Amino acid sequence: MRNPTMQNASYVALSRQVVLGRQLDVTANNIANIDTVGFKRQGLRFGEFLAQTGNGEAVSYVQDVGSSRDVAQGSLRMTDRPLDLAIEGDGYFTVETPGGERYGRDGQFQLSAASEFTTRSGHALLSADGDRIVVPPGTQQIIIRKTGEILADGAEIAKIELKKFNNPQSLVHTADGLYKADAPGQVDPDARLHQGMLESSNVNPVVELVSMLQIQRDFEGVHKMGKTENERMTRAIRELGRVDSA
Repeated sequence: MRNPTMQNASYVALSRQVVLGRQLDVTANNIANIDTVGFKRQGLRFGEFLAQTGNGEAVSYVQDVGSSRDVAQGSLRMTDRPLDLAIEGDGYFTVETPGGERYGRDGQFQLSAASEFTTRSGHALLSADGDRIVVPPGTQQIIIRKTGEILADGAEIAKIELKKFNNPQSLVHTADGLYKADAPGQVDPDARLHQGMLESSNVNPVVELVSMLQIQRDFEGVHKMGKTENERMTRAIRELGRVDSA
């Protein structure tokens, strides 16, 4: 008969391996998005799960209870492209997608064949009035003020309104670097736009690489612990077999 304590140790080690595997995936994704405009670093939130064993012993398991997003401002870099926009502050652009309104901070905009402001994926940027932003034909110069007003050859044609959310962690990541909100956002009066600039990812590559190395070390340690427990269980079973046959 197997010793419950030994089994519990193996289960605890297995739960830790599962969490480390998930943590490694998240860290690898952060590293892969170091150069993604407006990307926000992801992290895991951990919790303790207590289970009652057959002999009344409480065993503590580790599990990830969800992910978190580091919403800290990324650095702004100059591009000199007039349709590139960087957000300074907590706001988000509002864009129109087939699935409804979505929000994002990637300001790499372009003009479509219909002279509309769109994302690189073709989603239309929406104005403060909720309309698509159309640039008049023949426009030579587009100026976008820090407060969002868009001027085409000196005439105001629309205004970009940045939205903020009471709980940005509730935003659900979807395709094309956009987020879905479970409730409408509010106007962010403090956010500012910078034309000809883009917001860089807020991922620190050194921190992520160090984290990845630590995860690998932890994984090796848990693996060794599991192997030791398995060998201990094998020896215990062998000893019990000798006692039964005596």
